[in-house]
Amino acid sequence: MSCPKVVAHLFALSMLVAAPASAGPNQPDRPSRVVIIVLDQARPDTISRYHMKNVQELQRKGTTFPNAIVGDMAAETVISHNVITSGLFPKHMGWSNEVYRDTDAVLGAPGAYYVTSSMSCSQFNQLIDHGNYPKLQDYLDSAFGETSSFATFTQKRTSACTSGHVSGAADGTPSDAEDVILQIRGSGRTCNGATTWREPETGNGTPPPWLDVTTGGCANRWWTDQPAGAYGTGALSPANIYPLDVENGLYLDNPYASAIESFKLGLLEIGGHEQRPIIHLQLREGSALDEAARADLRKRAAEGVLSHLARVSRDIAQSLEEDPTTRDVRIEVHDHGTGPFAGGNIKIKNAYTFDQREARDQTDAKRA
Repeated sequence: MSCPKVVAHLFALSMLVAAPASAGPNQPDRPSRVVIIVLDQARPDTISRYHMKNVQELQRKGTTFPNAIVGDMAAETVISHNVITSGLFPKHMGWSNEVYRDTDAVLGAPGAYYVTSSMSCSQFNQLIDHGNYPKLQDYLDSAFGETSSFATFTQKRTSACTSGHVSGAADGTPSDAEDVILQIRGSGRTCNGATTWREPETGNGTPPPWLDVTTGGCANRWWTDQPAGAYGTGALSPANIYPLDVENGLYLDNPYASAIESFKLGLLEIGGHEQRPIIHLQLREGSALDEAARADLRKRAAEGVLSHLARVSRDIAQSLEEDPTTRDVRIEVHDHGTGPFAGGNIKIKNAYTFDQREARDQTDAKRA
């Protein structure tokens, strides 16, 4: 049996591929492929940190946007993938958050509410067609002809269908038969007694022959084993940790709350490309906590943060159940104006940003 490709549980890889028509003899430099790679919940240095040489090669030969930021609070998969392929701000797409109110009765009764992350490919297709706006696929067809094909291979339908479907704005048809929309995390299957296997689903009719997702059953190259917490990726932190949640965890029901002036988030390298979140606490000026009290503060702060994060984040709650290393949140207590708080940092409420260079310097100092 051939080994299928592994798909990470939370570290989802979305790949959008557009293939323009072949270049003519007088156009040797005309590209034949456009590839967009999206890493979900990844830090900016993930590609270099994990030595993704092929992706780095694409970066060198292509175009990288280090500051491609859309100022929208709903930085969700279901929002951003359609932003990427439409070029629109979320408020113009038809849905702009995890919850969609169908005021125009596109999907059913007028005013009905829908959870966008639970919607089907067909429903996304309806909303995009109702919006009547062109997508990347349409621009490629316009430039290279209707024979150019677009393919999206992603973990979830919230990225596959939102990026892959088009409206009839450009050519009068809401879908192009040559385009491929593939959701890796499709229908559940049983292989060798394991019920955690997935057969991909297509969102645009029958896929081309080269994308055969059925023949061979469990030996099919596109089928994947996706158990809960697969390969430890559910514990990837702190991409899913927000400063406000840390603040609530630090201060709620903490007898030492009055002694904490502020905190700062960082990452601690522990070797083997492994990192752990670290929270630096700055004591108020004049606070007198002996070593026993500081140890108790570290313990209570870690417990409070983990408890609150588990309540507000389903992903973190699941990670805590599946991987004990997720509980490894480090706490450092600093006197006022010392350590990472020296130099008069600018404060935003009780949270500070943590410079990556500063994080590396402190890690190197600890190793030394």
